[in-house]
Amino acid sequence: MTLRTRTGLSKRFVGALAVAVAAMAAVLAIGVTPAGASVCRTSGHAYLTQPGRVYFSGFEGNQQFGVPTYNTFAFDVFGYGGNGIRPGTQVRFDVIDKATGAHAAVFNGQSTLFSQIAGGNCVANEQATNLFAQQPGTYRVLASYFVGNTGQYVTNDPVVDIVVQPSLPAPDPGPIYEPPPCYDYYCY
Repeated sequence: MTLRTRTGLSKRFVGALAVAVAAMAAVLAIGVTPAGASVCRTSGHAYLTQPGRVYFSGFEGNQQFGVPTYNTFAFDVFGYGGNGIRPGTQVRFDVIDKATGAHAAVFNGQSTLFSQIAGGNCVANEQATNLFAQQPGTYRVLASYFVGNTGQYVTNDPVVDIVVQPSLPAPDPGPIYEPPPCYDYYCY
């Protein structure tokens, strides 16, 4: 009795399996999802926050909400981050002086901030920064990022205009109270 193997079938199966493994390895190597499926559910946007407030102009550079304005004095605290951002990338925030167009170092002494790297959930988690403007003026925060659905690169998307007001003068303490003089334990 001789054993017959189906060499033709097993070779074709092994060949097909090798092609499938190579195709999957190529997809994983270049980081593309199979069949061009969308990665993120949310349209891309970068934002600044404060307790109870979110500032952004729209999604993927469309500015559908207009550029919001925030009025403040020389010091404030903001959060910054993004959603709908391509995983493995981050948002770049640039601050410019609207009067001159020059970069303005108003966030912790820097004119450029980078968000955290977006995770598989398409979120560049929020971080905090301090606004410290030495001069009153209007500063525009711009964001540049890769959109998680299309891979499109959005550049200089206006996020918010920050209007820094002159500092308020210190309040007048008024007249200084002087107690009446005391003589021999009697005060008048």
